[in-house]
Amino acid sequence: MKKYMVFAAVLCLCLFISACTSHGDRESAESGQRLITTPVTGWPENDYTREIVQPECGTPDYTVTDESGSFFAVFLKDVTRRQGEQYVTVLQSDGYELVAQANNDASAGILLEKGGVHVHISLSENVLGIYLTFDDNKKAPAGKNTSRSFFVVLITLSDGQPPSLCAHAGPHFSQ
Repeated sequence: MKKYMVFAAVLCLCLFISACTSHGDRESAESGQRLITTPVTGWPENDYTREIVQPECGTPDYTVTDESGSFFAVFLKDVTRRQGEQYVTVLQSDGYELVAQANNDASAGILLEKGGVHVHISLSENVLGIYLTFDDNKKAPAGKNTSRSFFVVLITLSDGQPPSLCAHAGPHFSQ
């Protein structure tokens, strides 16, 4: 079983890295739907982003969604890890509760929830990723399937050291 988890972690990491290296459309391994990556120059306004406080740090770089719009992700550049951690504190001050987190010296993955809105944060030096999903109980955009699961993969690369991998998988959290 452990071998399968390691294989799954590496596979997800490869998919994540390939999705992050170029903008454009790709297919979601989870849903089989086409992923739509769009470069942006400003904060996107939609049903998902209206549920969170806009970060005061960083510059919006690109967004990712699928054909059904069952999730929305926005990635910001030019943001320090410390600024990303401060943004998580702002979300918690706004009522979001910590559900899960994993971190290492280079990056962190954090899952927050409030009233059926799930905010998955990935942060590292220079990048803040915000991935948003809704519970089935939360009113999602019309006709959107919001059943999701999550998989957090963190990798640390250090000079002269082998890569360090931390993975956490689990079901979509709902109440």
